Amino acid sequence: MAAPTAAATRRAVYRASQRGLLELDLILGGYARERAGKMDAKEFAALEQVLEEENPVLLQAVTGQAPPPPSLQSNPVMQEILKRSLGRLEDKCVPGTRASPGQPWTNPWSDLQRKQ
Repeated sequence: MAAPTAAATRRAVYRASQRGLLELDLILGGYARERAGKMDAKEFAALEQVLEEENPVLLQAVTGQAPPPPSLQSNPVMQEILKRSLGRLEDKCVPGTRASPGQPWTNPWSDLQRKQ
């Protein structure tokens, strides 16, 4: 397998950065900008496999709400993305403002309960 071309790398970075969900744009886009240009062909194919997945599935995986789909569980790029994103959640988020692993996100405030 040949190394990815500059055009393929730019396309992957664009696809990772323009997902349509801000969280994914930041997580996947940041990862792709940092790593895509340094990947060999095998790693780049793994990145493209991640980018083929649907947004809701990826969002749940990178936020710890659900495990990655079976097709990505052994993907080394997905494992690296998960390690980075879940590590940042642990480092930067107050535990009371997020759900336990495997649970939907919580909303620490409620506009319905807010006093006028």
